[in-house]
Amino acid sequence: MNFFEQQAQARTATKRLVLLYILAVASIVATLTIVAHFLFLVQKAQDSANAYGTSLAEAALPYDLFIALAILAVIAAGTLVRVIQVGSSGEKVARMLGGVPVEPDTRDALERRLMNVVEEMSIASGMPVPRVFILPDEDGINAFAAGMRPGEAVIAVTRGTLTQLTRDELQGVVAHEFSHIFNGDMRLNLRLMGVLGGILVIATIGRLFFDYSPRSSSSSSSSSSKKNDAGALVIFGLAMFVIGYIGVFFARLIKAAVSRQREYLADASAVQFTRNPAGIGGALMKIRGYAPASRIRSHYAEEASHMFFGSALNFSSMFATHPPLEERIGRVDPQLLKSGTWIPKPALSAREAEEASAAGLEVTAGFADAASAPDSPRSPVQTPTASRPTSPGQVPLAHEVVASIGAPDANDVSAARKFLDSIPASIRERTRDRQGAVLLAVALFIESEIQPAQMQILSSALNTEEVKEIVAIRDQLSAVGEDNRLALLDITIPPLRHLTMESKTMLLELCKQLVHSDEVLNLYEYVALALLDHQLLRDTRPRKAKPAISSARTANDLSTLLSAVAYAGASDVTAAKRAFDTGSASIKRSLSVETTFRSMNECTLNEISSSIERLSYLAPASQQKVIAAVVETILLDATVTEKESQLLRGLCAVLEAPLPALAV
Repeated sequence: MNFFEQQAQARTATKRLVLLYILAVASIVATLTIVAHFLFLVQKAQDSANAYGTSLAEAALPYDLFIALAILAVIAAGTLVRVIQVGSSGEKVARMLGGVPVEPDTRDALERRLMNVVEEMSIASGMPVPRVFILPDEDGINAFAAGMRPGEAVIAVTRGTLTQLTRDELQGVVAHEFSHIFNGDMRLNLRLMGVLGGILVIATIGRLFFDYSPRSSSSSSSSSSKKNDAGALVIFGLAMFVIGYIGVFFARLIKAAVSRQREYLADASAVQFTRNPAGIGGALMKIRGYAPASRIRSHYAEEASHMFFGSALNFSSMFATHPPLEERIGRVDPQLLKSGTWIPKPALSAREAEEASAAGLEVTAGFADAASAPDSPRSPVQTPTASRPTSPGQVPLAHEVVASIGAPDANDVSAARKFLDSIPASIRERTRDRQGAVLLAVALFIESEIQPAQMQILSSALNTEEVKEIVAIRDQLSAVGEDNRLALLDITIPPLRHLTMESKTMLLELCKQLVHSDEVLNLYEYVALALLDHQLLRDTRPRKAKPAISSARTANDLSTLLSAVAYAGASDVTAAKRAFDTGSASIKRSLSVETTFRSMNECTLNEISSSIERLSYLAPASQQKVIAAVVETILLDATVTEKESQLLRGLCAVLEAPLPALAV
């Protein structure tokens, strides 16, 4: 199952969850209304006079309606509050669980190692570098990913994960969390938190009614009517408590069933990403032999238990959000179960970790009888994956490129690590410091030779020293390579997120002025601007309503996109038309849409940008077919130009379809 199928499956699961939520709410409202109706009849039956001269059933109708609406409002409010609390970016979830953001320029050796691993996985997969959090008060080995979309994801790990895992094991855990991002699990996980929070509020209010309502009165002046009212309130509170927890019971069952299957998939994907079953397998083994295991102490742990890498709480098998450790380890690598008992060591201080890292030593203990472990080849989880080119000169097939989206492999991870190691130290340091990142980002929008108009723009916006630094940085970028500038911009963005809103806006405006100074916007500049704008300012803007998507509008947008791609890799109009016809045939075959070849003048970057933006609202299955058609257009001549690669990456960036670095 590929990236787009996983996204579609996650959306389907979300729709089913909404349906189950509606049924659960309707059942709770109906049951509590019946209880309230019964209590009303009992109480009124004790009153011989009916002031309204109507039957008890008729008198109860307004009361029933009020109770039903009140219960519905309470559940809706509880759900809304929890959804707002967790937000859409994932950052609120991390902070709610006690997370502290890792600063990009951290000097803590363990945190630095974590950031390096996250950056490797991001570059390898073609996904923006997520925000990273540490849960400093959690000693268990655990982690989670949260967010509504890949571009808004955060990854959080416990302090125990940092201090007890080797680099390979940490990479396995991070790869597991990245797979949750690719598989569309994050949105589903947040929906589950909202559902549980809305239903749980009924049980909470019921407990309050039951605990704080007077059971009886010692005053002789108290009327029997008041005693009856108090008794009815106690009974209704007890009913709310019981019925609310019955709803929570079923919500937990749903959460556990959904989560267990997703964990198996994420484990398998992590092995595929790293080609190292001992990584994630070793992490699971350590959880198995570690006293704190993967426990989370936060009082929000129950609500978020389905999001974690390991079991956050001790649940019975019925409510367990994760499969048994032995089953997970056995699926990853059966030989690991024979490798002995892991001996945990005390957590290292930051200084000890830094000294160990500098000496090239691992900072965690191993297995007691690792030396006696069998030497037979290990058998990792078998996951279907498309074979992909292993050398720069080898051109992949179209279906291989599409299958690689959201499925980076060990070659991608290795290439990402080599790229990070190849960056000059002076440039690498700037990707971790806010001021340095600002100057580096600006330098990435300047041509190899600074034009007079660009120099004038820089001099107007920055001081003399900053301009000199930018010029020096631009000279050093030749060591990185022009085709790696987008990847470098990706890892420069994390410190830029910590800027004030005013500084973010000023930076983006300065970059726009630089690229428009020659009145020509090339493909690299378009993609880089879109990436910077998406990562820094998208969360601050109100969500756009989904536009009406007509077949005619989609046909026009596809005609513009395919024509632009055809021109990007062709030497003349005839070659461009031949490439376009290939992509057009693919679109007609898969989407039954007729496209028309556009002139080069009609394929401006503004038109391309608008078309891609509208295409981003298509269903995942349709997006997959659009990307497939674009790739077929590009690969017709068995070569990939820099312009073609940039257009494809720009399309995938807007569609939030993570394209691995080695895919094309």
